[in-house]
Amino acid sequence: MEMQLIFAHIGIAAPSRVIETADLAILRSVLLRSDMLAAVSSWSTKW
Repeated sequence: MEMQLIFAHIGIAAPSRVIETADLAILRSVLLRSDMLAAVSSWSTKW
């Protein structure tokens, strides 16, 4: 829900396709092969 508020605040539509995963390898693979973006916690970036 917070991400939707951020997109609304800057005046653009939130993404229609959403992937939720805790697996960083899958996340990396998706990001390398698409134009998607990711919102991750600061804890996740330490790995």
